[in-house]
Amino acid sequence: MLRVAIKPTILTLTLLWFTGAAAAQEVVKQADDAIESDFEIVLKAEADLEQIKSGFPRDPGGLALRARKSLKNVLERDVDTPFALRINEDLGRAEEILATHHFIIATFYLGKTTHGAKKGAESRLRQIVVEYPSFSKMDEVLLRLSELAFDLEHPEDASYFSNRLICANPNSTHLQEAFEQIYKVGGNVASCDELLVRPLPATKP
Repeated sequence: MLRVAIKPTILTLTLLWFTGAAAAQEVVKQADDAIESDFEIVLKAEADLEQIKSGFPRDPGGLALRARKSLKNVLERDVDTPFALRINEDLGRAEEILATHHFIIATFYLGKTTHGAKKGAESRLRQIVVEYPSFSKMDEVLLRLSELAFDLEHPEDASYFSNRLICANPNSTHLQEAFEQIYKVGGNVASCDELLVRPLPATKP
């Protein structure tokens, strides 16, 4: 079989160079578009948060959820986004709003005496612990969960939540109440290293 060696001409090499350059330009353009798109998403999320801050939104919870979802999507798509620091700060603001929303509802339920209301409060407070661990009132959330567990006759859970408050919030103004709660249920002060890696107690009927 006869093989013919084909030498690349200057025209061929030039076309290959331009093709590679065009592809590189397209990659750069796509990166620039992604950055611009991320920036627009951040601005929209911040606009939602500012609307909540103004005190006149019709649905602050919905706005905060939308902002949180959009910001998390950007981070999940690109952990090295140049807006990472700004996004994390905005996420903190959104999650504080959402946690406060749940806390207000839980407090409303805590003002009632029915079993259903207590379980409703417990559900909201647990959601805060799981989804919004940086909430500014986490020590109060844990204390309320401890008190609820005691009222619902779950002393081990009451001890767990009080111990978690002590370990995770050593400067809390609720420390004395937490220690009193532990002694009231006959529990022990736990090792923080072991306790803080334990999952929350399972929800009981």
